[in-house]
Amino acid sequence: MAEIIDLVMRLTDHVTGTLGNIRTQMEQTAKMNQQIGRNLSNAGRHINSLASAMAPLAVGIAGVGAVGVKTFMDFDQTITGAAVKAGATAEEMKRMKDAAMGAKFPTTARDVAAGMDRLAAGGFNANQAIGSMPGIIEAAIASGEDMAVTSDVVTSALSIWNLKTGDIAANTVHVADVIQAAAN
Repeated sequence: MAEIIDLVMRLTDHVTGTLGNIRTQMEQTAKMNQQIGRNLSNAGRHINSLASAMAPLAVGIAGVGAVGVKTFMDFDQTITGAAVKAGATAEEMKRMKDAAMGAKFPTTARDVAAGMDRLAAGGFNANQAIGSMPGIIEAAIASGEDMAVTSDVVTSALSIWNLKTGDIAANTVHVADVIQAAAN
C-alpha cells in the first residue's frame, strides 16, 4: 500500500507542478489580452477623433467636387446650346469647345461659352462665333462687362452698322476695338 501512496504522491507532484505552470501561463495570456484590448480601445478612440476632425474636410472636398461637376455641366450645356443655335456639325462643336476651353485671356470657359451662345443666338455660325471670340473677350475685359452682355452689344453693333457680311471675325474685332476705345 505504501507503494500506491508513493505513486499517487509522485503523480500529484507532477500534475500539480504542470497545472501551476499552465495556470501561470494562462494568467500571463489574460494580462496580455487585457493590454491588447486597452490598446485597441485607445486606437479606436484615436481613429474616431481623427474621423471627427476629418469630417469637415471631407464635406469641403465633396462640395468642391460638386461645384466642379456643376460648373462643367453648365459649360457643356451652354456650349452645346450654342452649337445647336449655330447649326454646328459635331466637328464644329468640338472646335467651339476647344476654343472656349483654350481661351488665352483671364476668363473662364463657361463665360466664353456664354458669349458664343449669344453670338449664335444673334445669327453667327460656329466658325464666325469662334473667330469673333478674341475680339469679344478683349471688349468684355476692357468694358468690365460679362461675356454674354458684350456679345449682345457687339452683335447689335454689327447689325446696326451692317457689318454681318464678309469677314465677320474681322468686323467683330473692329467693333470690339471701338468698344474698347469707348470704354477707355
